[in-house]
Amino acid sequence: MIRDKATGKPRGFAFICYEDQRSTILAVDNLNGIKILGRTLRVDHCEQYKAPNADMSKVDELTAAIRQEGCAPVSLTMEQVAVKQEKELDKKAKKRKIKEKKSKKKKKKRSRSSNSRSNSD
Repeated sequence: MIRDKATGKPRGFAFICYEDQRSTILAVDNLNGIKILGRTLRVDHCEQYKAPNADMSKVDELTAAIRQEGCAPVSLTMEQVAVKQEKELDKKAKKRKIKEKKSKKKKKKRSRSSNSRSNSD
């Protein structure tokens, strides 16, 4: 987000970096012209983007790191994707087990209460 140097207030525009050209095109197509909080967004490609000054002495650590490494997301390897999917499956399995235990407890309570009713008759 670009800010005014004197006041520090946002100037109302920003530059966004995407991993690939396809993502950039999709963002422009999907976000240009939408209204958020009563204001219309204008999203377009930057034809004459000029990188900020390379003077790193006046920049905080986070900004320096972003300028050095870039801001595109890091793509995962196939192994990392597989590990992530396994973790998600484990979480789902744990949730399923918890639900099954709860439903078994409810069934036991129902059967006990129905047995006690029939015995009292």
